[in-house]
Amino acid sequence: MITVVGVPIDCVGVPEAGDPPFGTELSPGALRAAGLVAAVGGRDGGDLPVRLVGRVRDEHTGVLA
Repeated sequence: MITVVGVPIDCVGVPEAGDPPFGTELSPGALRAAGLVAAVGGRDGGDLPVRLVGRVRDEHTGVLA
């Protein structure tokens, strides 16, 4: 069985910690609402208890958040 797990990450670097969720951070919930879990015959594992946000790029990878 497939377990679908959401990872709320902001890939555009807009919100900071403490700001409300925005944009791509809302993707896991939007995909659930669109029926993704049922479409793949999976189990909903919820979202990971993390929030990856920030405007600073990692110096090694160049990734925001």
